[in-house]
Amino acid sequence: WMLGIVSVLCLVTLTGCTVVSYRKNTEFEGYFDSPKTVALVEPDINMYKLTAGGVDEFNAQWTAASKVLVSQRIKQELENYRSIKTAYMEANNLAEDDQDILDQQAGMFFVVSNSIITHTYLPESSFPHKIKHFDYTMGKEVSALQKFGSADTYLFCSGRNYIWTAGRATLATFGLLVGAATGVTIIIPAGPEWIVAALVDAHTGNVIWFNYIPMPGDMREEKVVDRVIRSLFKSFPEKWR
Repeated sequence: WMLGIVSVLCLVTLTGCTVVSYRKNTEFEGYFDSPKTVALVEPDINMYKLTAGGVDEFNAQWTAASKVLVSQRIKQELENYRSIKTAYMEANNLAEDDQDILDQQAGMFFVVSNSIITHTYLPESSFPHKIKHFDYTMGKEVSALQKFGSADTYLFCSGRNYIWTAGRATLATFGLLVGAATGVTIIIPAGPEWIVAALVDAHTGNVIWFNYIPMPGDMREEKVVDRVIRSLFKSFPEKWR
């Protein structure tokens, strides 16, 4: 099933030049009319080096740095809302069973995100009624995260980012030059890059709000992360500030 998800995300990349909007269920507009505690689950951001041959190599150092930037920027964003009390779910030095709980919920969010992108964003597979009647859920099993601290809502964030090597960048430039000379352009795929964020009710598992950005840019860069997070959360109503 992971291969299927990756294939879908590759398609997302191809449609990533258009502006996409957030998704919400019927609870969203009034969700923070009363104060709530939102626990930020450690972002599932993976950074890869993408070689000239199309081989992706996971980079732990880039990944760790990006997670820190994304976490900090989301915290700053949520502090703008008077109805939101922010908590952070630390994932360091956990017992194996506890880490399994976090991994299971992160995996479930990845699967649900894939379904949301497939059926509410991709033109070739989306269904208008799934957008109008947005009713996705992670299930009540998400309440297992209460073990790490009481919360009304969980904020999940997931993304994949690919940084080209010099060799791949050179190959892309060559493809453009060939296209200019012959009229046949060689397209060098950028990699299935994307980032999503969602508010999930801690008791029901319902996805209250979901936003998606394809091709976010180099998530190692603070200015890029700042732009991306601001864009993700711009759909929050001003009345919550």
